[in-house]
Order: sequence, then structure tokens, then C-alpha cells
Amino acid sequence: MQNPLLSLELIYWNHFTIYCQLDAMGRGLGATVYFRNDPLSPSTTTPSVEVWYPIVGYLEYIEQGPQPKRIPINQVYEVEDNSQGQALDLKIDPGKLSSTIIFYTNVTLTQAESMRALADKLGTVTLNVHLYFSVLYDAGTIKQKTYAFNPVFPFNVTKVKMRDWIAQWTSLYARSEDLPASVPKNVLDDYVEAMSSFNINNFKASSVMARRALQQALEDKGATKGSALAAQIEELKGKGLLSDATANLAHGVRQFGNFGAHPNDDLLAQVTSADASLVLNITKKILKELYK
Repeated sequence: MQNPLLSLELIYWNHFTIYCQLDAMGRGLGATVYFRNDPLSPSTTTPSVEVWYPIVGYLEYIEQGPQPKRIPINQVYEVEDNSQGQALDLKIDPGKLSSTIIFYTNVTLTQAESMRALADKLGTVTLNVHLYFSVLYDAGTIKQKTYAFNPVFPFNVTKVKMRDWIAQWTSLYARSEDLPASVPKNVLDDYVEAMSSFNINNFKASSVMARRALQQALEDKGATKGSALAAQIEELKGKGLLSDATANLAHGVRQFGNFGAHPNDDLLAQVTSADASLVLNITKKILKELYK
């Protein structure tokens, strides 16, 4: 059975409704928004409502605890929804609804895993979509007045839904990195962390996590768990799962990772950006060979 869509609506003045739906989109989350102006009673004139651009906002998730912390994920970026590619003001007459507007925010796998952990612990994780815009009420009359709006949509995402989203994001990330979709999630997570560490110039952590991704992959392919990584590389080479050349490259990844695993012999101070980049590229090559 498919999970139901996550949707909420907020009503103002008994007739102006803002509708928001949240779902995974690409490598992040998409908030689909539209506005509705429902007629009041037949004896009451329903004012027109005009929504003004820009419409901006952000998405956050809440860490539970004695004092819950709100942690922003990313700015919500608007996806223009008209054929001319220009954002227009939205005048919504009585009984009408606006066209659909889509907002998008990227979500890193690290953020996704943090949200998943909360959902697993609590059963749900709360994601708040904040929007900011202005509305001209009773538009086109002498009584028109401008209001500032900041609707907040609190979505309670179940652990089942969160796991579904993470599965989609993981698959997309693997494709974007030109990795086979069959790479297991635990291996891909370590590779993603190695990439993330590299992107913030933490070359030591990047090399260590690349080594971990390598070992997880070797064990997934049948290497004896608990054995030294050097022995595991030779074991899979002996089984024909790694070529001689790739096995030699794997030993290079192992050596860089060992620098961080053994502080007394720590040579990580010597790991440069070029070294870490080479380790990542080698790790990717090995994963592609193992999961081709």
C-alpha cells in the first residue's frame, strides 16, 4: 500500500485557503503550494485576494528534547510555473484557485539520516515549511489592504515515509555519482560522507571514510568479516572479483585510511587535497568494478 501524500491547509478570513503538499523531489523535498478563494455565504460579498511575489521561505526539522531545536535544512527555492518563465502576481477572484507553485530545497544524506534517526526513535519527525509573502486583501477596491503572511506548515513524517524518501535520494545520488544502483546503502552512505568531508576540506576524514566504504563493500561481496582489510582485498582478488590492478589501488586506499585508524603512526597531516581526491576516485572505481 502506498503511503498517503503529506498535505496541509491553512484558512484565513473563513475563505482564503493556502494549501501545501510535501514530498520527495529529486535529491531533496518539494513543497507544492496553491491558493484558493472560497465563496462566503450567498448574502456576503467575497473579497478578491491578490498574492504578491516574491514568495520565499525555508524548511526546517525539529530535534526533540527538553528544549527542541529547530534546524534549518535549506532555503526553499521557487520553481516558476508559467510558460513565459516569469513569476506573476496572483489575483484570486471568489470561487477561484491559483495555479500551482512548486518550491524545492536540497537535502543532504547526512541531514536525511539525522531525520530518519529521529523518526525511528519517536515514530515521526516534524518538518516545518515556512513561507513569506504579501497579500492584497479586497484587491481592486478602496478598502484594499496589504497583509504580510508567514504561514507555517508542520508536517509529521513517519519513519516509513522517511525511509521511502531516503531510498529515493540514495538511488538518485548513486546515479549522479555514476555508481551502480546496486551499491548497498551502508556502503553508499560511507562514500557520501567521504565526499562531504572532502567538500569541506577535511581530507583526513575523507580518506578514513573512503577506506570504510571500501571495507564494507568487500565484506558485502563475501570477504571474511573481521579480517584485516589487506587480507580481504587479497581474498577477493583470489576469487576473481578484483583485478590485480584494482587490488593494488585498493591497498592504496587502505594505507591512507590506516593513517587515521592508528594514531601512533598518524601520517594524516600529509594528506593533501590531491591525495584525498585520488582516494575518492579510486574508491569509486572499485565500487563500480564490484557492483557492475
